[in-house]
Amino acid sequence: MENRSLTYMLFSFQGRMSRSEYWLRYVVPLLLLYVGLLVLLLVISLVFGVVQSLTTASSFEQGGAEFGALQIVGVVAMILTVFAASIAFLWAGIASAVKRLHDCNRTGWFYLLVFIPGIGPLVMLIWLGFIRGTVGENKFGPDPNDLPGDKPDTSA
Repeated sequence: MENRSLTYMLFSFQGRMSRSEYWLRYVVPLLLLYVGLLVLLLVISLVFGVVQSLTTASSFEQGGAEFGALQIVGVVAMILTVFAASIAFLWAGIASAVKRLHDCNRTGWFYLLVFIPGIGPLVMLIWLGFIRGTVGENKFGPDPNDLPGDKPDTSA
């Protein structure tokens, strides 16, 4: 039986992913993670006083915003948080896209189409989100829609 854990689905480049898995295990959680990241960045900026130092009237009267050590730590924490989250989101996005391409019986190299301006991302959106994958097993693995337990027992 193929491993269907969330870690496997988001970080492995092997196997196939159905459309429903793509939407439910990648797209929807990704949107929720983006919202969570925005909230985290807001909390970091409030804790370290980045927003306050940028918006106080006294700092603007003196010719510019003055940053103290605490604000610099806050900005560095925000930059590192965004960098780490971006790497994780990028990896999970490419891995999920490759699995969807495998489900459509295409190699992961087709992902490079996203770099064609205009048409590339549109083609990928259609392939990844709306085109049904190959019915039955293909060279990338078993059909993700044919999971054990989905079929009635006809052995009796």
